Amino acid sequence: MVLLVLGFAAAVGFHHWQNAGSGNALQEIGAELGLQYEEVSQRRQLRGRIDDIGVSVETTTENRGGDTHWFTDFEISAPDQPHVRIVGASLRQKAIGGLQGEEWLETGEPAFDDAVLIKGDPEEILGRLTEKTRPAIQSATEAGWELDALTWKARESGRMTNAAKIRTILEAGLAAARALQETKGAAVSTATTQDRPMNGPADTTANPFPDSASSTDDLEALAAVNTPRSLDAALRLAKAGDLRQEVRNRLLLPLFPESDWKR
Repeated sequence: MVLLVLGFAAAVGFHHWQNAGSGNALQEIGAELGLQYEEVSQRRQLRGRIDDIGVSVETTTENRGGDTHWFTDFEISAPDQPHVRIVGASLRQKAIGGLQGEEWLETGEPAFDDAVLIKGDPEEILGRLTEKTRPAIQSATEAGWELDALTWKARESGRMTNAAKIRTILEAGLAAARALQETKGAAVSTATTQDRPMNGPADTTANPFPDSASSTDDLEALAAVNTPRSLDAALRLAKAGDLRQEVRNRLLLPLFPESDWKR
């Protein structure tokens, strides 16, 4: 009986310590970033904006098999995010096994493609995966972030009491959101019939933007076909406004099986 009483007292003490600790950690981060801290019953939350980005951090609960489990949920709502799904490869294995049969886009950068899974319209995202945005996105997914329905979300088990760790997770998500904001307008667009001359067929070989800053080295790199170098070249050309057919073909290449483009 004594052991039961001591065990119960220890559990209650740990509960109150964790509850207070999460509140202190969130208050510290809120003061640093200018976010509003609130307490609702035993739940703690931060809400507010950092520049034009909405930020939320809150403790939440789920009932699983009659037991209450606590989590710390992060959410970032930033303008100009692509309407695609981005998750870390480990999340696919551990949390979304039901999606294993889905087809994911490939950028041609092996290290990035092994670590990050992307699903959506290639024209909306491939042109935005630059040398700057790829590391930021990969770091965010490694920190537990995923992008879905234009919103970045992350979840940590338990009520976090370490302000430094909360800050690290937030910074990773904010960096990814800001990196994608900066690439607005860099998405690849496919020519439509409205883009073509009314008289005669469309010219699929000439550069539709002859005055764009097309690098000779980048144009030559396109000939390397399915290599990271040719993809980087195509991304730079597309961002500069050069949407010639060779650029489109290279950006869309990851969507087709290797046997097709080798024919």
